[in-house]
Formats: sequence, structure tokens, C-alpha cells
Amino acid sequence: MRAPRRPWYVLHSIPVGSRGADIDHLLIGPGGVYSLNTKYHRGQVWVGDQAITVNGQSVPYSAKARAEADRVRRCLEPHHSRDRALPVVPVIVVAAGQLTGRHVTADGVHVLAVADLARWLRRRGPILPPDQVEELYEAARVSTLWTQ
Repeated sequence: MRAPRRPWYVLHSIPVGSRGADIDHLLIGPGGVYSLNTKYHRGQVWVGDQAITVNGQSVPYSAKARAEADRVRRCLEPHHSRDRALPVVPVIVVAAGQLTGRHVTADGVHVLAVADLARWLRRRGPILPPDQVEELYEAARVSTLWTQ
């Protein structure tokens, strides 16, 4: 008999701050907390240690994804009932004609094609118990958490 699947929660377009910015998607589940920044491009997206380019032009996606994950961590950490830091993984999910290069930047931002996201998440083992998943999700649903 197979063990029951534990739930994953997703929140979309979370408004942050007062300038109209948002976090594209936030995943909370047994495998952890993931801040997803989605990008849609025609042509080629290349990922290197220190840079991401779209059709040969450098773009600041990695720094933005890292900043969003850091904000998520700062907002959710008070609701994390463990005695260690809450890891929040920054992920850039790309729909592009071609994604080449590395899959993790030097600053720890994961870059994945849309088609690879579900499989990548499944391979990451469970790190949060069910009660923590629920606590973090309930906290993340409160809109005033993100305007701090």
C-alpha cells in the first residue's frame, strides 16, 4: 500500500510592498518553500554562474529571484516553529524556445524549464513535516504579512 500524498500549496501573484511588485508563485509543501519567478521568452535563454542572458542580452533575473526568496524567508520565518532557519529556494521557471547552460547560478538560484519543474520538485526529498506545511501556508495566506 502506498503512503498518502502530503499536500502542496501554491499562492499566485502575492502583492508585496507598496509599489505594485509581486511574487509570481509561492509553493509550500513537504519538499520545502519555493519562490517561483516565471519568465516567458522566444529564442534562447542561457544560464551561467554569474549571469542569465535572453537572446544574448544580460537580464537581472537571478538577483530579483534571490531578493524575492529572501523576502519570503523574512516574512515566513517567524511562523516557522523549528530552531533552525527556514530555507526558501529561489526558482526561475522559464518558458523559452531553448534553455541552455547551468541549472543553478552561483547565488543559488535554480533555473528550470516549465516542463521540468514537477519532476524536479518530486526529486527533492521531504524536509517539512505536515504541521509545519500547514502553519506556513496559513501564515502566507494573510495579505498583511507581505506588506511589512
